[in-house]
Amino acid sequence: MASSRLWNRYTLTALCILPVAALWGWQQLYVRGPSLSPAALSQQLQLAQAGDSKAMVALIQHYQLSVPGDPKQARYWMTQAADKGIAAWQYQLGNDLLREGQTASGCRYLTLAAAQGEEEARQLLAASPACAKPA
Repeated sequence: MASSRLWNRYTLTALCILPVAALWGWQQLYVRGPSLSPAALSQQLQLAQAGDSKAMVALIQHYQLSVPGDPKQARYWMTQAADKGIAAWQYQLGNDLLREGQTASGCRYLTLAAAQGEEEARQLLAASPACAKPA
């Protein structure tokens, strides 16, 4: 009987701890983000410098989400991707620039994204008095 109670206690403890441990593991993965290995980072840098837009996106995600992140590098590659014409990054960069008070640049990138059909950019332009065109 005592061993049965002991087994039940350990089982109950395990059932309580395991979900918490699993959540902690997922949270740690989320916090660390999709970090590239040094070799993969070097390869993505070479590809991005040659104009590969997928590599630019991989670098943006790496520099934004890895721990520690590198906001300057993330912004650099975000700008490169936006200048290459990737509407999603034009929108993201425009939105970031508007929040930072860089209205002219922000509106320019949002306009470029909206012209490519990026609906969120169009909505933000319409809602932003700073981006309103003079009549």
